[in-house]
Amino acid sequence: MKKGQVSIEFLAVFSFAFLMLIPLIIIFFDQTNEIQDAVAESQLKNVGIKIKDKAEIVYYSGEPSKATIEADFPDNIVSIVILPATPTKASAIIFGYRGRKNKYDTIVVPSLINLTGNLSINSGYHIIQVTSQGGGVLVTES
Repeated sequence: MKKGQVSIEFLAVFSFAFLMLIPLIIIFFDQTNEIQDAVAESQLKNVGIKIKDKAEIVYYSGEPSKATIEADFPDNIVSIVILPATPTKASAIIFGYRGRKNKYDTIVVPSLINLTGNLSINSGYHIIQVTSQGGGVLVTES
C-alpha cells in the first residue's frame, strides 16, 4: 500500500510540475518570435538608412561618384520599392515584410535625394551600389 501511495504522489508532483512548465514554454516561443521580428525590422531600417546616407554623400560629391554598401537582408522580405521623387512627394525606400504571425508591415525611409533603381528581395548578403547620376542617385546590386 505504501509503494502505491508514493508512486501516485510522485506522478501528481511530476504532473503538476509539467503543467506549470507548459505556459513557460509557450511564453518562451512567443517572445522568441517577437524578438526575431524586431531584429528583422531593425536590419531593414538600418539598410534603408545606410542607402539614404550614402546616396546623399554620393549626390553631393558629384556625378562620377559611387559608393558600395554591404547589407544583410532578413528572410521575411516581401518587397523593396524605390520610389523616385515627384513634384509633390520626396523619394523613398519602402521595405515590405511579413512577421512571424504572418502580419504584413512596411518600413519607409524617406530621402531628400531623388532615388531610382531596384533591389532583389532575396535574403542574405547583398552588395549594393549607389551611383550619382547628376539629377539623382541610382541604387542597384553588384
